[in-house]
Amino acid sequence: MFFLILIFSFGNFRISDGLSPSLLQLNFSTPLYAEALPTIRIANDIPSLDWHKTLDLISARVILNLMVGLTEFNKEGKLVPALAQKWSISPDGKTYVFTLKEGLKWSDRTPLTAQHFVDGILRLLNPKTAAQGADFFWILVSAKEFNLGREHDFNKVGIRALDKKTIEFRLVRPTVSLPSLLSFTVSLPIRLDLVEAYGDKWLAPSKLAVLGPYKLAESKSQQIVLEVNDQYFGPPPRIKKFKFTTVNEAQTALDLFESGQVEVLFDPPRTQLEKLRARSEFRIYPQVRAFGFGMNSKLAPFDNQKVRQAFALATDRNSIVEVLDIHKKTGDPSAYEALKSWIPKGIDCYNSKIGLDFNPALAKKRLKEAGFPEGKNFPKVKLMVTSSESAKLIAERLQELWLKILNIKIEIESMEFPSFLNRLMTDTPTIFTYGIG
Repeated sequence: MFFLILIFSFGNFRISDGLSPSLLQLNFSTPLYAEALPTIRIANDIPSLDWHKTLDLISARVILNLMVGLTEFNKEGKLVPALAQKWSISPDGKTYVFTLKEGLKWSDRTPLTAQHFVDGILRLLNPKTAAQGADFFWILVSAKEFNLGREHDFNKVGIRALDKKTIEFRLVRPTVSLPSLLSFTVSLPIRLDLVEAYGDKWLAPSKLAVLGPYKLAESKSQQIVLEVNDQYFGPPPRIKKFKFTTVNEAQTALDLFESGQVEVLFDPPRTQLEKLRARSEFRIYPQVRAFGFGMNSKLAPFDNQKVRQAFALATDRNSIVEVLDIHKKTGDPSAYEALKSWIPKGIDCYNSKIGLDFNPALAKKRLKEAGFPEGKNFPKVKLMVTSSESAKLIAERLQELWLKILNIKIEIESMEFPSFLNRLMTDTPTIFTYGIG
C-alpha cells in the first residue's frame, strides 16, 4: 500500500483536563455541571474499543481516555513519559530499555507489570488478532516473521520483560521513532488474563480493566459513558463522568448543542464556521491527526510506481488546507498544516526533505512515462471516502486537481464510516482517503 499525507494537526484526545480535546470545537453552551451528564458528540458509532484492532480516529477519542501508553504527546506536541519513568538507548541505537513509574495499577487494582506490555505486543503481532497496526512494530527483531506466520516462537521477537518494571525492545535497525510509536493505541499493554477468561466479553464495562483517567461505565449503540478511574496515576480529572453520543448529521448536532443537549461538538458544520468563529464558545485545539489518501499498489494502474508518483506530484496540499479552512479570516491561525510525510514540524525526527513537492510538470511527465500521456487510456478509477464533510471536501479537491493536471477524472464513492472501515480491511479499493491519529 502507498500512502500520501495531505494535512496534519497535533495534540491529544484526553478529556481529563476539561472538555477541550479537539480541533474546531464548541464548548459549554449550558453550564457544564448541570444535572444532565456532559455530552460529547461524535459523528459515527465507535467501531471498536479493542486498541489492538483499530486505528480510526473515532475509536481513539474514547480509547485514549481509557488507556495510557509508555509515552504520550503533550499539548505542545512534545513527546513525554507517561507510564514510563525513563528510558535509555544502547550506543548502537538498536536496544531501548523502558522503566515503569512506581505504584501503577489497573482500574481493578491489579499492579501493572512489564509483562503486560510484552503481552500487548504478543497479541498485536499474533496473526490471529489480524491487527491493523501490527506492521508498525516490524521494527522489532523477528516481529515481521512472527506476524506473518513464518516464525512461531515469540521468545525470538525483540521484546522481553527484564523484571516487573523494565521492558527491553530490540530493534532490527536503529529507529529513533520507537518512543513515539509507544504512544500509539496499538502499543498499549493488555490483560491477557481477562481476554482469555472472558473472550469476546472482555471489553464489557464490568470486565474491562484500564489505566487511563477514566473507566468504561456503559457501552451501547450510539452512546458510551466514561467515569473517573480512581486508580489513575495522574491528577484526578476535573470532569467526573461524561458520555459520547453518536449524531451523524453535523447540523443536527449543532441544533442539539444550541438546545443544551450536547456540551461539546466536534467538527461543526463547515458552512457555518464563519458565523460560529465569532462566538465565545468556539475553540480551536490541536490534536494528533493526519489525513491523506492511499493507493493500492497491488492493483493496476497503481501497481506502477510512476503512476503513484504522478498522482502525488499532482496533489497541491496547500489548496486542500485552503478548502478545509475556507471560512478562516485573514490573520486567523490555520487549523491544518500541509505535509509531505508523517512527521510535522515541531515533532522529533521531522525532515523537510522527505516527500514529493507539488510539481504539475513532473506529474505529467511521470504519467506519460507510465504509458498514459495526458491521461489517455487511463482506466476508470473510484476514490473511496467516508461520508464526513471533511472527507468529501478533500475528495472533491483531489478530483479537481487530478482532472486539471493529469486529465484524469476520478469518480467519488462515499459510504458510512463502519462500511468504509470494513471495505478498507477486506477489499481495499484502488484509491481512498483516510485519517489516522
